[in-house]
Amino acid sequence: MNIHILKSKKEASLYASAKIIHQIHHKPNSVLGLSTGNTMISIYNDLVHAYKNHMTAFVKVKTFNVDEYADISRYNKNSFFYFMNKYLFSKTDIKLKNTNFPIETNSKSYDKIIKETGGLDLLILGIGRNGHIAFNEPGKSSNLSSKTRKIILSDETIKVNKLHRKNITHAYTVGISTILKAKKIVIVAFGKEKSNAVYNLVNGKMGYNNPSAFLRDHNNFMLILDQDAARLLSIR
Repeated sequence: MNIHILKSKKEASLYASAKIIHQIHHKPNSVLGLSTGNTMISIYNDLVHAYKNHMTAFVKVKTFNVDEYADISRYNKNSFFYFMNKYLFSKTDIKLKNTNFPIETNSKSYDKIIKETGGLDLLILGIGRNGHIAFNEPGKSSNLSSKTRKIILSDETIKVNKLHRKNITHAYTVGISTILKAKKIVIVAFGKEKSNAVYNLVNGKMGYNNPSAFLRDHNNFMLILDQDAARLLSIR
């Protein structure tokens, strides 16, 4: 595990986006695993800036998002497709036919579809305050062999994301085994509210109650933090 601590959210975001750009330069038809959430907005803004300034292109790239809410239209403003289209897809040359989400119609075959593309070359993840990665919430279903599936969101996730106002209680998510099959994994975390989750990822007991810690066994895993997210780490 490589840990990179940057002075600010802005620097950490630029560092993370540079990793994505480097991957695409190395392999223009890269298969990327993507995430949503506030952490990703600044990263996607950096990628759009790079695209508009002819520093990268997405025309050959394929993407697989790691999760999606259940039982809502992709064009619902709360959907993760809507988020991705707003912040990245519609602002670059990526082809929508090359974007994928673990929705009900393909959730059971999502792992197979990823495998058939050659696997994820680079997977970018955030981390929830309770340590969830994608929507692998702490609990038995987030075990080491878990695959893409429909899950019940935890009360904490529903509260933090204010989903109770939107009547969203379920989601589709890739599993821990899906994540660990990626060739390269990057987790990005900003802000002191993520510091406990980051500490548990780095130092906590590995198991389904601390699913992010499974990533410590991956042979190409990078953690990109700002100083606030790294505040509890001794290496800070």
